Amino acid sequence: MVNPQKSVSIEEALRRSQLDSERLRETIKVLREELEILQHDNERNIQKIFAKNADEIRQLKDTIVCLRDSLENIQFEKDAEAQASVQVFSDEIRQLRKTVSTLRDELESFGYEKDTAVQNTLRSSSDEIRQLKKTVSTLRDALESQRYEYEAKIQKIAVETVDEKNQLKKTISSLRDKLEKKS
Repeated sequence: MVNPQKSVSIEEALRRSQLDSERLRETIKVLREELEILQHDNERNIQKIFAKNADEIRQLKDTIVCLRDSLENIQFEKDAEAQASVQVFSDEIRQLRKTVSTLRDELESFGYEKDTAVQNTLRSSSDEIRQLKKTVSTLRDALESQRYEYEAKIQKIAVETVDEKNQLKKTISSLRDKLEKKS
């Protein structure tokens, strides 16, 4: 015979076991829902980070393009200024040579008595030409110096751009590694 007290305690234990089982199922359901919410939040945060990084990269690319355009414009302007200066000096030299040629022709046409006066004028012109040539040489050196400075600046900007690009790659790689570790 079955003891009624044992039967009640078995039924009680069975009922408690069923209640515990039901509570555990509810807890599992709640935890599963929380886990899904967390996963959804993580995915949303990751998408936000990717969008932010993509926007920053686009902005950096735009900045690089603007800087490159500015640099090209500056270089074009400096080249144009240099060309204009060279043209002005070339015109002056051409005019000076023409003047010298004219003075020589006049010297020959005046004859012997005008030789002294023409030679003085020619000597004066030669000094002026020498001074102008020296000035042209000095200006040419200054233009070369400026050109080297601009080339150095261009190289420096190129190096900085490469360094910045490498730094961005490292940052992206680091962020990617962190994201992968969190996943």
